[in-house]
Amino acid sequence: MKTAQDIMTREAITVLADDSVQKVGELFLSSGHHSLPVVDGDGHLVGMIGERDLIDAHRKVHLPTMLTILDGLIPLGGMHEYEEELRKVT
Repeated sequence: MKTAQDIMTREAITVLADDSVQKVGELFLSSGHHSLPVVDGDGHLVGMIGERDLIDAHRKVHLPTMLTILDGLIPLGGMHEYEEELRKVT
């Protein structure tokens, strides 16, 4: 049976806790990795950052326009976009 050390990356690409989000994003693109270890100035592991962490959790989600008829709600387009934005934020 293979172990983690058999398939792990030995030369780990790391980011510093003080690195900008832009730099981290560029490293994701250039390295092809989906997550990276975050280290302090002494090289000690302080956490991990993943592509999903770069999603702005504070962005506003546009609610679709709804038409009310006989106590029923009918969305007027944009439901797919709304569901996709909501999925990303949550």
